[in-house]
Amino acid sequence: MEPTPSRPSLRARLHQPRFVAGLQRHVLDAFVLVTLWLAMCVVAVGVFGFLANSLPGVEPLEPRRSSVVVLVYGLAAAAIAVIVTSLRVPHGPLRRRVRRTFVRARMMTWRLVDDVLGLVVRSWARAGLLIGAGVAAAVIAVALSAVAIHIPALVATAPPTDARSEAVANAPGWVPPMFFAIVAPVPEELMYRGPLLAVVAIAATLPSRRRRAVVVIIALVVTSTWFGAGHLEWSMLNAVTATAGGLLYGSAAIVTRSLWPAIIAHAVFNAAAVFL
Repeated sequence: MEPTPSRPSLRARLHQPRFVAGLQRHVLDAFVLVTLWLAMCVVAVGVFGFLANSLPGVEPLEPRRSSVVVLVYGLAAAAIAVIVTSLRVPHGPLRRRVRRTFVRARMMTWRLVDDVLGLVVRSWARAGLLIGAGVAAAVIAVALSAVAIHIPALVATAPPTDARSEAVANAPGWVPPMFFAIVAPVPEELMYRGPLLAVVAIAATLPSRRRRAVVVIIALVVTSTWFGAGHLEWSMLNAVTATAGGLLYGSAAIVTRSLWPAIIAHAVFNAAAVFL
């Protein structure tokens, strides 16, 4: 029986042109996907901020022109992603190279939207599952929040009002829940649960089921804590409920492999929180 050839060391493989070329391609693809994700986050902030601030009776938290500036930043990030994508396209006539660049950029965008974030819904049954998971996560989050607001140590940290509440203070009664359901869920879920789903996609390639579970659980806890820390500026109560909500939204996203349940749950919770 012939001995099995040993695998070359990493140092040896770094001197192999084929390995180096493959590594460069993976690095470029990763950079493009991250840049596209950032572009989606920034554009979502501009679009949904503009929609929320345009509701009747809302006093905009920032000038409406700020949304335009944010959109420009988002489009600039998308342009950078396209430019970097061109580095993966073989040399050739300019027209053909430009066409191939945009084809590949569209393919990478679709990969992010469909394979990683799971935003493409192909059947009514799938849509019902995503909506059901989102509503269930929202109901549990609202129940936990209803408990949290009766804990004196947490309630004491919450100010009687804040900039968001003041922005809708003079608006019609239906506007506040609509405002809170629009302004934050999509941008924040892209920002916090997007990386979680990316980790889930990467973890799926691990050979061990236990390792996959450990990696996903760590990512869920880290992103949820990060989400809660982002709400400390409002109050400790807000941070605690956001962390608990993050765990629920993230769990729904992991189970369904889609960002939609997290977005739905976040929007429903924000709308319901107005009445708590």
